[in-house]
Amino acid sequence: MTFPISHRLAWRLLAALLAPVVLLALRTGDPTALIGILPGVAVGLVFPDVWTLLFHRATGARLVIVRYGSGRRLASATFAGVPVEIGLVPSAELTLFIEITPVPWLRPRLWLNSAALLAVQLGLGALLATHPNGFARELGISLLVTTVVINLRCHPAPLSPLWTVLGLTLRRHQIEHLLRHPDLVRAERHVIRGQIGEARRLLDLVPASARVNVTQAGILLAEDRYE
Repeated sequence: MTFPISHRLAWRLLAALLAPVVLLALRTGDPTALIGILPGVAVGLVFPDVWTLLFHRATGARLVIVRYGSGRRLASATFAGVPVEIGLVPSAELTLFIEITPVPWLRPRLWLNSAALLAVQLGLGALLATHPNGFARELGISLLVTTVVINLRCHPAPLSPLWTVLGLTLRRHQIEHLLRHPDLVRAERHVIRGQIGEARRLLDLVPASARVNVTQAGILLAEDRYE
């Protein structure tokens, strides 16, 4: 069974659910209420990315690369060893490529991370939605709607809040095949940055049983040794 809805359907669903909110704001004649919708949607889109950037290491996750936008690469940099790229075409969200590394109490960490993220988003949205001020009220409602739609759009993965809280992504066989050796994650970062010698050195530290074919293939291709 495929749980997530498509990207296009998610935006259509978001627009359909926010339409009554817009009509209500127009009917009340409060322009500040209408203005609150866009920030609510923006917070709903950006907050999960910011949360992940702040707390991913506590769950055992490691960032491989962070990208914003699509198309031709305009700029690139490295922060704390993580490659960051900016594309020509702007987008509403960051793209975070994440690997899960083996750490003690992995499943409880992942569950608590997702539960806390949902609790903060939904709690803040509900609190603002009951505010008498029109701007705060519409911001809260749009935040709640955006949070629900975005979570329905996410693919079941260890850092997908809704599916993780419901326990659909924490089964042993679903987690184990996703685990990556920390040195393998570092090697992938060096491949992205074009530092093949350093990537090869780190790959040699990874046990053969823990290596991922795509990382090995990338290094061999860069060394012109892949057949």
